[in-house]
Amino acid sequence: MTDEPSAGSGRRSDRRLAADGSANGGRGWQRWLHFLPPLLLVVVAANQLVLTRSSGLSPWSGGGFGMFSTTDAGATRHLHAFVIRSGLEREVAVPAGLKDAERRALTLPSDARLTALGRQLAELPTPDHGPASAVRVQVWRTEFDPIGLTPIARIHRALQIPLQ
Repeated sequence: MTDEPSAGSGRRSDRRLAADGSANGGRGWQRWLHFLPPLLLVVVAANQLVLTRSSGLSPWSGGGFGMFSTTDAGATRHLHAFVIRSGLEREVAVPAGLKDAERRALTLPSDARLTALGRQLAELPTPDHGPASAVRVQVWRTEFDPIGLTPIARIHRALQIPLQ
């Protein structure tokens, strides 16, 4: 036997390098895995920014970092709903059975969530007679005056849902 490597042993060595993730092929994708967590973080943050600007998502929700820059959270938002019957508008309280839907609507007041909640609120009994013609749902948020820190309530999102 000679000490010189045979042609076959060199190939096995090349295959072993390729299996270890070298530039020769194999699992070279593994070296890119360390970029995956920061990439996912950027995608989630960008999605949160888009939803905050376009759909009124609370900056405290959606996986972003808005909680460090604002007080606009679920606790500083509140909802008012009005059932409209034959020219009369009556504010209705959200019953306990709809509190989860209210919380979701406050966090992300999309048209779909406000419409679903409004349609459920239209079914609530009121002292007024006749069928409801519409429901108005308003999401309010509390802002603070930068000088005196006086709380100010402002409409964040409003939607009138026709029922007929």
